[in-house]
Amino acid sequence: MKKLLVTVILLFAFALAGCADDTPLLEYGFDGSSATDPPQISYKCGYVLPQTEFEKDNVFIDVYYGEIDGGSLENNQTMRLYFIGAEPTDPWYEDDNACFIKELSSEEFNSDKYIWKGKDGYHERMVIPEELFDRQEGFITFIMVNYDAGFKSRQSFRVNFNLEDDIVTLTVPTR
Repeated sequence: MKKLLVTVILLFAFALAGCADDTPLLEYGFDGSSATDPPQISYKCGYVLPQTEFEKDNVFIDVYYGEIDGGSLENNQTMRLYFIGAEPTDPWYEDDNACFIKELSSEEFNSDKYIWKGKDGYHERMVIPEELFDRQEGFITFIMVNYDAGFKSRQSFRVNFNLEDDIVTLTVPTR
C-alpha cells in the first residue's frame, strides 16, 4: 500500500511539474507602480491584447488610461495621446514617428470617466496606424503627454511587434 501511495504521489508531482503555463502574457501596466514611473506622475496607462496576430492594416489594442486620484490636470492644461513608432522624443514638435490620437482638455480629463481603475476603468480599443509598422520588428509606444505652458510630463507603455508577410504579431515586453 505504501508503494502504491508513493507511486501515485510521484506521478502527480511529475504531472504538475510538466503543466507550466506557457501562455504568453497579454496585458501590461496593471501591476502597481513600475520602477520607471516618475513619482510625480498622477496618471497611468496600460493595455490588453485582445489577440496577438493581426493583418498589418488592422492592428488594435485595448488601451486603459486615467488619473490615479482624479483632478490631476490644472485648468488650461491638455492631455495628448500618441502612438510613436520609435524611441519617443517630443511629439509636440510633429515628430515624423508620432501619430496623434486625440487631445483631452483638463475639464474632460478631470471628469469621473477618466479615474484610473485598472482593467475595471475607462478604456478604448485603439487602432495602431499601419505606417508605424515600417520594419520587420521593433516596438510601438503609446504615450500620454500633459502640456502646460511649455512644461511637459508623460506616461507611456510599449508593445513589441514582428512583421512577416503583412501579418503583425504583438507581444508584451518582458519585465
